[in-house]
Amino acid sequence: MRVLHVFRPFLAAAGALALVAAVAREARAVPVTYWIDPTLSSITVAGDILATPVVGQVPGADITNYTGTISADLSAGVLTFTGGSKIVANLNTNGPFVPGNFGAAPFPPGTGIDNYGVKNATPNKTTGTIIQESFRDLIFDITTGTATNGFAPAGETLLISQGYGSIGAPINSSGSFVGGTSANSSVGLVSLGPDGPYETLVLPFRRESGSSTHFILSGQIVAHRVAVPEPSTLALAGAGAVGLVFAAWRRRRR
Repeated sequence: MRVLHVFRPFLAAAGALALVAAVAREARAVPVTYWIDPTLSSITVAGDILATPVVGQVPGADITNYTGTISADLSAGVLTFTGGSKIVANLNTNGPFVPGNFGAAPFPPGTGIDNYGVKNATPNKTTGTIIQESFRDLIFDITTGTATNGFAPAGETLLISQGYGSIGAPINSSGSFVGGTSANSSVGLVSLGPDGPYETLVLPFRRESGSSTHFILSGQIVAHRVAVPEPSTLALAGAGAVGLVFAAWRRRRR
């Protein structure tokens, strides 16, 4: 019995080490989902049509809030995007905008969800007129790249998984944005960490695309999830338990 008493701390430590090893094997990327907070998430559109800068058709027509979900794999504090996010542009309460419903001529009132309505700030340099364009039903995905607390987005590809646009006279064109990709070129820093009972992701967003119609969508997306410790964090806790066992044994020996 005396022998068992002497080795009891080592047996406990061995058990703790086994736990650490088992958890470490599981310390791989885990899928996570963040819910976008529409009160804190908004994106503004700017740019130009045929080299003439644009403004909102009415005040507030160039900005809208976003909702939806962000999906990624989380490992050691690094989010890796693999697709499946739904970053959804909300209905802009300043609409409807013109031109109207995409794909119809001569563009009757819109029947989709109007997200943005822009126009040339001054008569266009090429046409001599004010050209108007509307965006509706926009949904973005993030198909590649990473997000790490305190760093700018790295290698993120922003994909339009749903969305349409209409541009008025004298161009009179419309079509789908689906499949359009662009890098997240924001130089803002990601924030990812605990926020009370939640983990909060603040993701800077900047998507630039187009040539004759050149648009920049920029802002930030804020999303939350219920905080659950990563396996790697649990492994560290197990290693700490081993240290406590040995410290207690050494005190007893003294």
